[in-house]
Amino acid sequence: MPMTPKEMIKHLKENGFEEVSQNGPHIKLKNPTTERAEISPAPEKTEVSRMNKLFYPALFHKAEEGGFWVSFPDFPECLTEGDDMSQAYEMAVEALGLALVSRKEEKEEIPAPTEIDKLTPEEGILVIVEFDMLEYQKKHNSKAVKKTLSIPEWLNEEAMAMGVNFSQVLQEALMNKLNISR
Repeated sequence: MPMTPKEMIKHLKENGFEEVSQNGPHIKLKNPTTERAEISPAPEKTEVSRMNKLFYPALFHKAEEGGFWVSFPDFPECLTEGDDMSQAYEMAVEALGLALVSRKEEKEEIPAPTEIDKLTPEEGILVIVEFDMLEYQKKHNSKAVKKTLSIPEWLNEEAMAMGVNFSQVLQEALMNKLNISR
């Protein structure tokens, strides 16, 4: 099971990382050998939201031609690159998303993140990549799906008279029930 941000922070602190600064929800941690990890702990939300936020370690390697290439210890098939650290991070989020969604669709196991102390920082710069499965699905899988439902006739007549959009009401009700924001 992937670690929550709070579990990741606790794990890092137990393994020698020290809190350097905090800016809003972002906490910057530093270990004695000057490797850095930055984590944004998500505010407490429902169980559904926690299951959708995943945090995996990635190794950012300086590329000979400039920029960075990124590898994930937990996903050997997942590699990407970027012209600078910012672009490499954005590409890492997308690449991680593709790897996770692919494994989910193929009903393959999604591995737990490798513990930070089991990685060798000499291989690159250790960065924790946050992936939000729900946001990824909203962005890449928003195709409408037809659903049939049954309601009492009187309720249907009242709603029709008021010009209620049944699809919109059902979407709003489901999002409210699942504590999902737009």
